Amino acid sequence: MKSTTRQPEDGRIQIQDRLKKAASKAQPAELPDELPPFPVYQDPVARFRQALEAAGGSFFDVREAGRLESALGSVLEQCRSDEIIWEQASMLEKHSIPIRCSREVDPAEPVRTVHPGRRLQLPLEIGRWSGGREALSRVRLAASSASLGIAETGSLILESGPGRGRLFASLAPCQLLLLSQADLLQNHREFFRSAAMGRRGSCALMVTGPSRTADIEKTLVIGVHGPKRSFVLLSA
Repeated sequence: MKSTTRQPEDGRIQIQDRLKKAASKAQPAELPDELPPFPVYQDPVARFRQALEAAGGSFFDVREAGRLESALGSVLEQCRSDEIIWEQASMLEKHSIPIRCSREVDPAEPVRTVHPGRRLQLPLEIGRWSGGREALSRVRLAASSASLGIAETGSLILESGPGRGRLFASLAPCQLLLLSQADLLQNHREFFRSAAMGRRGSCALMVTGPSRTADIEKTLVIGVHGPKRSFVLLSA
């Protein structure tokens, strides 16, 4: 019995030929010699707050003494959580959050603070937290430290690396992101000029407010691909 091999439809071949001919005649667009001007703000903190809140995030300025305790207490209450899982113990010192601990803690390891009744008191008493992916999926409030912030869009840059994955920034329904004022940039031009992708980590996340998508029938849904609530604390 003679075997036959099915050939592609003639119509598809004709379409491919037309595309090839059109592509061969196309002239490449000229690239601009300079980038367009990017905005610069007299008060980048105010702009960052405005852009973040427009994207659905919550902002707390804790640069002044006495604001930290009430800010963290407000986050606990809004998240209905009696604990915070901090991505690394070292982030607490970086953002001048006073702590005490009964035993030695590795600065690169996650730590946990417990707040019965959602009451918070400084200094925070930290303890080691050794939960994995499954345990983190049950955490309601997780905290990470942002590498950079961008005032133009209210965005935060989260870098992954040794001891710093992407789960803390994406798995818990509420995320607490800490940013130092010294790491706040004016615009995306400054970010791409200062970025050192691949040198300090395997990837970087750009986070702008809570997770959102409108893939299905253009209906906006919050929290499908990440946290439903996003809180930013700006430290000095």
